[in-house]
Amino acid sequence: MTNLTTDKRQDYQTKVQAELNKINARIEEFKANAKNVKADISQEYRSQLDDLVSKRDAVASKLDQMKSASAEAWDEMQRGFQSAWQELDRAFQGATAKFDQSLNQ
Repeated sequence: MTNLTTDKRQDYQTKVQAELNKINARIEEFKANAKNVKADISQEYRSQLDDLVSKRDAVASKLDQMKSASAEAWDEMQRGFQSAWQELDRAFQGATAKFDQSLNQ
C-alpha cells in the first residue's frame, strides 16, 4: 500500500511540475514581450508580471515542500499547494488576458 501511495504522490508531483514548466515558459515569453509594450502600459505590464512571478515562486516552494513531506503530512501539504496553485492560475489567466490586450494595442 505504501508503494502505491508513493507512486501516486510521484505521479502527482510529476504532473504538477510539467504544468509549472509550461507556466515558466509563458512567463519567459511575457518577459520577452515586455520590450514591445507601449511606455504608458509598461508599468502595469511589469507589475502584473512581478505578481505572476511571485505567485509562481510560491507554488514552486510549496511543490518542493510536498516533495519532502512525510506520508502523514502530505495530504495537508497538498491542500496548501492546491491553494497556492489556484492563486497562480487566477493570476496567470488574468495576466494572460491583459498581456494579450496590451500587445494588441
